[in-house]
Amino acid sequence: MKKKSKVLIIDDDITNLSYLRELLGKKYELKCASSGEEGLKTAEFFKPDLILLDIMMPGIDGYEVCLSIRAHKELANIKILFLSAKIQMGEKLRGYRVGGDDYITKPFDDGEILAKIKVFLRLKYEEEIINAADAVPEENLLGILYEIKKDLGNIIYVKSNSPYCRIFSKSIKGESYKMRVTVQALEDYFKEKDLLRVHRSYLVNPKKIFSVNKHKNNELKMLVKDTVGEIALIPIGRSFHDKIRVALPHLYPA
Repeated sequence: MKKKSKVLIIDDDITNLSYLRELLGKKYELKCASSGEEGLKTAEFFKPDLILLDIMMPGIDGYEVCLSIRAHKELANIKILFLSAKIQMGEKLRGYRVGGDDYITKPFDDGEILAKIKVFLRLKYEEEIINAADAVPEENLLGILYEIKKDLGNIIYVKSNSPYCRIFSKSIKGESYKMRVTVQALEDYFKEKDLLRVHRSYLVNPKKIFSVNKHKNNELKMLVKDTVGEIALIPIGRSFHDKIRVALPHLYPA
């Protein structure tokens, strides 16, 4: 029998909880929480695949819950769909900046809820398959990290190219080299002062960044020089904006 995916619903509205429990209870393993604080505690032991998260709640609101989930190493990859009657673009952009994956607007449409949950659960499953394939035996990983550390002063940026990382370094003019390692493993080992995570697929050497520039739709990109001295633009993921502002206040655009 196929194991049911786990869904956590966090909403202070009892009517919404009852409605969603009725709609989803037969398809998924469910847990419900009526506050942000309760939701965080439930997520810790339940470890859901996906969270349906209300925004406007007393105490810890949905944005704060999302930030806490993304900062938690064991929970960071959970898919988060915000539940909100707010449909203004500014509110949506804020949700994406704190790490939300998508929005479901109130009043709910059954078809939209079921379709979006299905899509994001499938995406999470595919990401887990890729991550499993990317896994490297620890003895090999230590050797890889040592090789990268030796070249750290020359490294400009790293781009995920699953199951490898493609490393752009001044030590190899005009080319890059590949290592079988994930960007997550590199981020965990080198920390932010050596290699800064700026996107799901990119790590950048902070010492090689010239500027951070705004582009259309408030997109941010970093300006670096590639291995042959040409200008390269590195995208900054929306969920990384706040971290980059803290890490690089002198470069962050107004």
